[in-house]
Amino acid sequence: MNDKSSLLIEKRESSDKSSKRVATQQPNTCSARSLRSDRARANARSLRSDRARAGAQSLRRSVAMSLGCYVATELEPKLGRYVATELEPKFGRYVATELFRNVDTTLVHAFSSTL
Repeated sequence: MNDKSSLLIEKRESSDKSSKRVATQQPNTCSARSLRSDRARANARSLRSDRARAGAQSLRRSVAMSLGCYVATELEPKLGRYVATELEPKFGRYVATELFRNVDTTLVHAFSSTL
């Protein structure tokens, strides 16, 4: 066996009839299977998060197009509250415009002002 394949081989000692110790080698299939399943899980997780991110971006774009000025409320981690945002064409992105304390009223005001 070469040195590279010995990484996945587990050495076991067994004794024969003459009570001499003989080293035998068997492939460690368990660790190889575990590595494959770990990689498969990581790839699946990555694909799911990519799809979720793309779906959220698509939804935001369609809401922005149909509603006009105020489009959504976002949680601002620094402030710990919801902030109304609007599309600023000059910057090409959403900017925070006002801070609202009541989340329910924020949604009502943000959406009713453009309908």
